[in-house]
Formats: sequence, structure tokens, C-alpha cells
Amino acid sequence: MREWRLHRPSSLRGSPIGERRSTQRGSRAVNDDVVRLSVVGQVIRRRWRVLVAAAVLGALLGYLVSLVISPGYQASSQVLMQGSREADEMLTESQIAVSSTVLERAAAALRWDDPVRELRDDVTAEVVEGNVIEIRATDDDPRRAQALADQVAKEFVSYSSQLASSPANAAAQVIAEQRNALQVEVRDSLRKLTALHRELTSNQLTSEEVDVRTELEQVRNALTGAVEELEEAKAAGTATNAVIVEPAEVPSSPAPPSAWQLTAAGALAGFLIGVAAHLIAARADRRVRDATTIASAFGARPVGEVTVDEHHEHRANGSSSLRRRLARLLGTDRPWQTPDGEVTGPGRYQRILAELRTGQGVPLRLLVVIADDDPDARAVAQRLIAEAHDAVVAGNGHSTEAIGLSHPPVAQRPTLRLAEVSARQPDVPEDHSVSGALLITSAGRRTDWELVALAEACRDTGHRLAGGVVARPVRAAGRPLDDRTDAAAGHELVGAS
Repeated sequence: MREWRLHRPSSLRGSPIGERRSTQRGSRAVNDDVVRLSVVGQVIRRRWRVLVAAAVLGALLGYLVSLVISPGYQASSQVLMQGSREADEMLTESQIAVSSTVLERAAAALRWDDPVRELRDDVTAEVVEGNVIEIRATDDDPRRAQALADQVAKEFVSYSSQLASSPANAAAQVIAEQRNALQVEVRDSLRKLTALHRELTSNQLTSEEVDVRTELEQVRNALTGAVEELEEAKAAGTATNAVIVEPAEVPSSPAPPSAWQLTAAGALAGFLIGVAAHLIAARADRRVRDATTIASAFGARPVGEVTVDEHHEHRANGSSSLRRRLARLLGTDRPWQTPDGEVTGPGRYQRILAELRTGQGVPLRLLVVIADDDPDARAVAQRLIAEAHDAVVAGNGHSTEAIGLSHPPVAQRPTLRLAEVSARQPDVPEDHSVSGALLITSAGRRTDWELVALAEACRDTGHRLAGGVVARPVRAAGRPLDDRTDAAAGHELVGAS
């Protein structure tokens, strides 16, 4: 294979491509519109199958995630802690509510065989407002969730009352004994004060004795109040200090995030990611779509631009492989940016041939060069060769006045030969029977420097560039191109000998 080097043709020096100021101009036809709602609508309309597949995949992932993180049904009970409580005390009580002792008692009362470590994952307790503790229980069965929340609340109230009424250690017992001894001493002192007060009730009292009696009365009142406070404190210590204020109810729907919520969120995320991926790919696309930029990259004059039916690519490249079948099923075998339009008729091809004939110094024996991965360019090349072949037939005595052209003399009869080169390493074959090359490429297929490489490959073999033709694929609503291009391909793709 011939080695080639990428040179910048003289026509590009000082051009927008050479200055790198418009290297992306061809791709801006789509890139400038990616933020428009019309482009988003075009993506949805042209790629709805892919987006539906992405949404289904996202929904499936969301459902699988719901099996892991969805809590199921949730029921809650509220317990009020009586009396004045500090924040630290309420936090301690909430931890007692989900302790192993409370959960074991709840499981035993419900006659469940679930281990405590599993119940610990299903039951939570939280201080919500003031002295209220909310106990939440989750389960796949709504009735089990309600029964577990209620039973844990009951066992917590019972256990909390038991802790408040029963001393937990020797220190608490000593404090209780000291309190009882203090009550006895206060009662004894109160009796002695009462006896002294009676002795001082006679009428013959001096002023000093009256003052003493008054002071004794005040002391006795103070001791009486202290005894009452000790009795109240003792009664409060032995009374129940927690009560259920709101029993649990059977939940009617799963707690968020539920399985259907995660499934719907996954479907929406898949759809949006699919749309965003198409827009990002369009923004990052650097392939040239502008005909003027393509001609500048070739370094040759633009001969013409034709539109071809994009379905021709599928008919020409039909394959039974799984990948192509899947692409055809999802609709990814066709670019979504392809605009709607009409297929170019035969008259346009005749005008291109006339442009080649009337160009100064342009020979009529041309090598049509296309890339081997460009089916749209191949369709245009085959159609041009077929039209050139028809022009030779018309030269046997028929005129071409229908298109406003007179038939050229025999010496100027067009001869077109097709040459497909590698898209990655273009190597144009040497052909001394032709004196020029005609480059054909489709819009949006190559970057600007790939086009330059294709033109340089022609120059390296001594072929003079007669011009460039741009094939622009469209989505035609009418009937596609006829099949006579395939018949011309059977005659060695030669217009005339």
C-alpha cells in the first residue's frame, strides 16, 4: 500500500480551515441547535425506540434497587413521657425503646421467631416533639408492621415503668434508705415541736416566750411542708411515667420510596439520560456538513450537491448479523439528524456532468474517488456513472434538449470509473487512462482533516482534482432511487470505453 503524508493544500493556506476558525462550521448546523426544543423534539421523534428501551432499562434498574432500599409498609406509635424531662433523658428513653430487652419481649408476646438483630433493623425510635417518642416499625405485611409498632410501644412503657419503680443498683437503694430515715427524723422533730408549742400556750407568757412560740410555729410549718414533698416524691418515683398517646394504625400504602416510585424514577432517568446522550453526542460531533467547507477541505471547486434517500444505505448494507438487526430494530442504523427532503432527480446529475464538461481544462476521463465506508457517496457515484452511460447511448443519434444541453462530440464523451479507497488510509490507485479525479463524499461523514487526507491521496498519485460533489442524505417520503445504478455496477461501473 502506498504511504502518504498529510499536506495542507495551497487552497487551504490562509483559509478558515487553515486558521482553525471554522473547522467546526460544517457541524454547527446541528451543534448550534442542540439547545433548542425543536432539536429535542426531533431526537424524541427519531429515536423514540432507543428512548423507550432506555426507559425500560431504567425502570428495571429502579425496581431492582427498590428490592434493596424500599422499606415496605410502615406503622408508628407515639409514647408520651410524663414529667419534666431533659433532652439527654429523652434520648436515653428513645434508645431504651429499641433495646434488646424490649424487642425480645415484643417478639415473645407476638410469638414471632424473628431474631432480635432483624427486628432491630425494622424498628426505630425518635423524639419528635417535646416529651413524645415515636416508635416506627416496617414490614412487607402492613398488619405485621402495625402489630410490631404497637407491641414494642407497650413493652417499652412496661419496661420504663419497671426501671422507674425498681432500684437498679445499691446506690439507688442507699439513697432510698437515707430518704426514709430523713422522713422519720422530720416526723420526730415535728412531734417535739408540737409538744413544746402546747407547753407555751398558757396565758402568762412574757414577750420573749411569745417570740419563741412564733418561731416554733414557723419551723413546724416548714417541717410539715418538707414531709409532704418527700411523700409526693416517693409516690412519683413509684408511679408509671410513660403512656401510649397514639396507637399504630394499619398502613394503606407502602412507605416512600416505594417500589413503583423507584421504578418510575428509574424510567424517567433512563429517558432523560437517553435524550441528553444524543444531544451531547451532537455537540461533540466534529464532522463537516457544510458543502463550502467540504470543497475548501478538498482544495477543489464545488461541482454540485445532490440529495439521496438514506434508506439506500440499509438496502446496500443489509446484513443478518445480530448487531445490524438490533440497530435496525432500535432505529440507530440511521442518523437522527438527517433532515426531511426530496431526492434529487436525474436532471441534477446531468447538470453535474455538464459542469464537468464545460469546466476549463477539465478532462472528461475521470476517476470517481469515494471512501469505502460511505454508502451515500457510493449511491451518488453509481448514479453519475449511470447517467454518463446514458449520455453515451444518447450520443448515437438522440439529443438532450430536455435538459437544455446539446450532446457533446464523440471525443468529449464522459468516461467515469469508480475507485473505493480505505477511509482510514486512503490509497488512490494509479490509472493512466484517466487524467483527473472527482471526489464524492456525504455530508456529516468525515472531519475536515479526513477530507484533506482524501484529497492529498489523489494528489500523491498525480491525479488532478476536477472537483467535489457532496451527497446529502435526506428522509424522503416518496419512492426511493430506482435500481438502474445496480445494473450499471454490473458493467464494471464504466460509463464509456
